[in-house]
Amino acid sequence: MYAYLRDAYAVIDEMAASDELVATQCRALITGYAAEYTSANSTFEVVEIEKVYTAPLRNLKPNGRISRKWTLAGKIDKLVKVDGQHFLVDHKTTSLSIEDPDSNYWKSLRIDSQPRHYEILMYSNGVPLRGIIWDVVKKPTTKPIKISNAVRSNTRTTGHYLGEPVSDETVEDLLDIERENMEMYQIRLLKGILEGRDKYFKRKSIALTTDELEQYNNSLWQVSEDMTSTMKRSEKTGITPYNPSGCMMYNTPCQYLGICSHHDETGSANWQHALDVHPELEGEASPYGDRELLTNSRAKCFQLCPTKHHYRYVLGLERVREEIKPALFFGNVWHAAMDAWWAAVSGYERGDNDSGN
Repeated sequence: MYAYLRDAYAVIDEMAASDELVATQCRALITGYAAEYTSANSTFEVVEIEKVYTAPLRNLKPNGRISRKWTLAGKIDKLVKVDGQHFLVDHKTTSLSIEDPDSNYWKSLRIDSQPRHYEILMYSNGVPLRGIIWDVVKKPTTKPIKISNAVRSNTRTTGHYLGEPVSDETVEDLLDIERENMEMYQIRLLKGILEGRDKYFKRKSIALTTDELEQYNNSLWQVSEDMTSTMKRSEKTGITPYNPSGCMMYNTPCQYLGICSHHDETGSANWQHALDVHPELEGEASPYGDRELLTNSRAKCFQLCPTKHHYRYVLGLERVREEIKPALFFGNVWHAAMDAWWAAVSGYERGDNDSGN
């Protein structure tokens, strides 16, 4: 089990070099994840990891015509085979409870547009899916705790913390620190994770019906039509409708709130034009000519606020120095660690299965 963790540890240490807490949490989590899933993953045949797919956007009614402007696109986490059938695996991190399979968190995933978008992409590329496997990890909420004098003395005397050996550096640290250092914190965190895996790890498979996929495809076609008309109208009038309800989602200000509130302007030194408005697609070009790429993220952005969509995807504006939100940073580190661990367990090497079939 632990032999497969070397590459994942290396990825975590590299990506989270600037944040010891995140690095420690991810190392503990992936150690617990390996204990939970190494056996199960041995039955998975990994076909693709982090691959970009594109497909034409079709209007299913009345005659299945193809959009002349929009091309569907998306990057999957994992495509696997289980008993000869294809499944998509999508990694999620959350701070919410995942123990109850009927919780609001799982309900929200059940109706999320992302698996529908991916499934249409896969079918269009000749890969019918048996379902989507949500691979969810709960982020630790505990932080390093204060060390009692008794624990300090015992650890210095025995060289062990909570029954696990610690380094000489930690023994020396105990002369000066009031709280756990990262080594001690990782020991305690990992023990908690291993003793309560149900709190931290859950996989749930969903199979979408044909009706659900057709409903989403029809909705996506309508969204594309609305986007096209809004973009044309904005080009003529210079006005794009906005949604004030989207300015403070989850108590976090929209990236473009300063511009919309007239505290900033698009031409200031705070902004630059992005080289790629779809960085998640790794710069892959559409095989369908000059048509716009329509990702799930882009559709959601437009539905949330057409003005945000205008700044992000039409003008391609991004902050010169944009701080990555903590949740996004954690998710990025975890996804990269997942790629390394899954590849190690399966023996997957990128390029082995370029066709995806």
